[in-house]
Amino acid sequence: MTRATLDTNILASSAIARTGTIAALFNHWRSGDFELVVSDHILEELERALRKPYFAARLDKPDRDDFLALVIEFATVAEIAEPVPDVVPDVPDNLILATALGGRAQYLVSGDRALRQLRQFHGVRILSAVEFLAVIARAEDPSGAIEP
Repeated sequence: MTRATLDTNILASSAIARTGTIAALFNHWRSGDFELVVSDHILEELERALRKPYFAARLDKPDRDDFLALVIEFATVAEIAEPVPDVVPDVPDNLILATALGGRAQYLVSGDRALRQLRQFHGVRILSAVEFLAVIARAEDPSGAIEP
């Protein structure tokens, strides 16, 4: 099964997305189309992000708590065995890379430009949400045909 790490901004956005690419990714995960790999670092970042005013205004606390509980219960929590050297300037982004590596994810899905510019790191392909959605679509239809 395809294993993917969704960075915190993608995960937090999926808590409020009802339509569009982010919602589709989340629905694919919930349908079992890929295995979501997170770490304690991502879970802590997600909890902090969901408390910020932007998300608090869009989701009440019980819904934020339920979303976090869903991710904790059904995602695979990987250990960050060894930290990644400072590959990108933002230290937390290096921990996101370490999560993907520690969880043996094939993909890291990120909205972060610095991460996406890497394109690949030690075998982990770094894609935007739109690019990863296309990967999932190809996996669902190995013939390569795209339905209208």
